[in-house]
Amino acid sequence: MGCAPLSNTSIITTKQIISGDEENKMISKQFNQIHSAIKRKNKNNKNNRSSIVNCYLKWDDYTEEKSYLEKMHNEIIKMPVEESLKSLHKFGYLGYLREEIYDGESYVIKHLFSEAWSDENYNDSKREGYCNVSSDVIKARIPKAIKIIMQREELEDNKNKNKTTTRIGQQRQQKNIKKEDHRQTIKSLKDFVQLFEQKEKESKNPGVYIFYQ
Repeated sequence: MGCAPLSNTSIITTKQIISGDEENKMISKQFNQIHSAIKRKNKNNKNNRSSIVNCYLKWDDYTEEKSYLEKMHNEIIKMPVEESLKSLHKFGYLGYLREEIYDGESYVIKHLFSEAWSDENYNDSKREGYCNVSSDVIKARIPKAIKIIMQREELEDNKNKNKTTTRIGQQRQQKNIKKEDHRQTIKSLKDFVQLFEQKEKESKNPGVYIFYQ
């Protein structure tokens, strides 16, 4: 299935979608609230030197979509800063994926939703995009996406091995934590695709909105 821009919509800022109807304008406010919560927590994390690719699932049911966004927003603001920064990758079941990147490029999300980076759908100056794609296409891309996650885990492990100042016990602890993070990331990815497929079966025209932060 081909990819198409969001109908009757223009992306006008890096963190906001404005549509021609009041319902989508209300949804955009929910996006802003979530982004503000994340931004406040990121500012308080002095060790955060990476950037983030955010991916939101959107579909044709304002009331339901708004409830998902509100639930995610409420969970974020209730978390301690340290916990929230580590747990933002678990919200695939609510229609949100994130990828932390260190070299300016997305790998996992860009592989899953490459159409959002097409010339037709991606705004390079604002670093954001939107696309529709079938769940069958996304599911076919999952195995490679998981492989990418595991490869990045291996690269991170090799980097830690080269750090002679890190004790063996600390390396093992960090490795276990990262393995658990990657397991949760993979689960969140699968949850997101499952929700995408569900909305597709409900004929709610699911699509994805991505932006760099």
